[in-house]
Amino acid sequence: MQFSGRYGRLDTLYRMRDPWQLDGSLEQRRFMVTNRIIKARYGRANRLLELGCGEGMQSLHLREICHELTGLDVSPRAIARARERLPGARFLAGPGEQLALLLPGERFDLVIACEVLYYAADPALLLSQLQSASDQLLVTVFAPLAGLLDGPGWEALEPITAGKLLWHCRVWRAPGVTLR
Repeated sequence: MQFSGRYGRLDTLYRMRDPWQLDGSLEQRRFMVTNRIIKARYGRANRLLELGCGEGMQSLHLREICHELTGLDVSPRAIARARERLPGARFLAGPGEQLALLLPGERFDLVIACEVLYYAADPALLLSQLQSASDQLLVTVFAPLAGLLDGPGWEALEPITAGKLLWHCRVWRAPGVTLR
């Protein structure tokens, strides 16, 4: 489902706790596999940005593999819950398309965007904003948007699976950046 940038609708969903059922076993498995991928490719990140952090469910897992975690989500309701869940992390409310305004001049070792491109009015613009904040991105999506993640700098990894679900996993590196 693509919300095409209607971020108010997303905030409305957060009137309920965990509207995406991220506390379920399939999503928890996706979080664990994502962490394994990050650890294998990047080791422990110093500064990590999670786009679409929601209520901080995946943030709990990501905090284990970074020194400093910043989460960004369009829903102020979700951000309030994320702050309660993980007080040691930094969480901001706002759209990823405004990343340069929300976090001016900040750079991250790694930016992750798991299951969030569907909600952007212009996913390609959102990706370019993320690429300006880090030399390395990790993105997971279901099939419809996987084509956006092809081209220079993008590498397809093994998909993440849980039950019958499959998420495409891609990483991007800026030219000249090598893995540790």
